[in-house]
Amino acid sequence: MTRTLVPNAIAALLALSLFAAPAAALPEDQTVFTSFEGVDTVPEEIFVVGVSPDSAEFSGPAFSTTLDVTLLYHSGLYSWMVVPNGIGVISFETDADTVEFWATVLSGATGSTVITAFDAFDVIVDGPLIVAPGTGFQLISLSGGIARIEVVNLDGAQLNGIDDFGFTPLPEPGAMLTLASGAALLGLIGRRRYAR
Repeated sequence: MTRTLVPNAIAALLALSLFAAPAAALPEDQTVFTSFEGVDTVPEEIFVVGVSPDSAEFSGPAFSTTLDVTLLYHSGLYSWMVVPNGIGVISFETDADTVEFWATVLSGATGSTVITAFDAFDVIVDGPLIVAPGTGFQLISLSGGIARIEVVNLDGAQLNGIDDFGFTPLPEPGAMLTLASGAALLGLIGRRRYAR
């Protein structure tokens, strides 16, 4: 009698999920999320969102506050804004796997905003992405071992707006090894049961 080996469905699904690209999510679905509500800072003042080791530091000639320009807010009354001709920097304590946020440039601006993600070796891992003036809020999605994001405001007179910011840190190597070992074990158990 000949037997055909059919892989254990659970093991196959687990193995597939280990290698599949993560599905796109909204900023609020990420591990760490802020809408900047109540975060009141001045340019060059550093602030942190999240809790160590899953935190992000916002710095540079940028600030979070509320102004009378509602077009700078995706939700609520606060956003993080980079000053004209400034470079805002977002640094991650643990490299981020996925970063999602909304970005806008006012229609009166003549320069765009350029968003670029870098790894720990200053190599570009995603972007540069361009947000043009007057296009409204755009969902920005970045992925892949991100240590730092630069938000460059190329306009000489207008602020830009970053709002509803979320990120998910890279899983620790030990956690991935545990998941892979569990998937392999389930596959082995399924194979043994079927072979009998």
